[in-house]
Amino acid sequence: NYLGVIVSAFALVAVVAVRGRWVAFLGITWVVATLVSFGNFFPVLYNPLFKLMPFFDKFRVPVMILIVQQLATIALFGAGLSAVMSADRARLKPLALRVLIAANVLFLIALFTQGYWKGAWADGVASQVRVTQDPEQRRMVARMAGEFLAHDLFQLSLIALHGAIAVFAFARRQRLPAVAFAGIVLVLGCVDYYRVDRHILHPERFLKHDGYRILRDRAETERFKMSDEMTDF
Repeated sequence: NYLGVIVSAFALVAVVAVRGRWVAFLGITWVVATLVSFGNFFPVLYNPLFKLMPFFDKFRVPVMILIVQQLATIALFGAGLSAVMSADRARLKPLALRVLIAANVLFLIALFTQGYWKGAWADGVASQVRVTQDPEQRRMVARMAGEFLAHDLFQLSLIALHGAIAVFAFARRQRLPAVAFAGIVLVLGCVDYYRVDRHILHPERFLKHDGYRILRDRAETERFKMSDEMTDF
């Protein structure tokens, strides 16, 4: 259910800067779908829906409602990108500069706190690890989580910085076509999604253990397709 830093940023632009019933509807839909996905952790909304709304109790899990949130996010992203593309570049320039400065600050913070997440932060949360009672294994799990977190923050801040550079370049250079700017943003969004999605198909690379492999060679795949007494029945 990863929404993406580029897509989320432009969706936020739509919520803040674009006026209209369509954007308001999408914003409200986003909030409601997110709250419904909490299920029993937000009973004031979920329980009446579960008990009173027809067929609502047929959903396998509450989190499936997030497909509505994701559709709203993509639509808001389009509205936000369109608003930036059609904005007066002279008025956009000071705002783009502030966005670029903020993105640089976030990138530097992510860069210089890499050791903190793997060290002090991991040691601080080790006692909250529930998968084992062994103190050494708890520290190992916490440090692994800290390493993932540090890696993610660095990549997120780097992609955000490139997005800010693209907006700043668009605001400053009148010769940069709006279509080219949109293409750059879409490429950055695809890169952002790919860095997450590739681990879904190949978790063994992310977790560095072949036991998590999903996709295997053709011979083993064909073996799973062979019938036996159970499937014949």
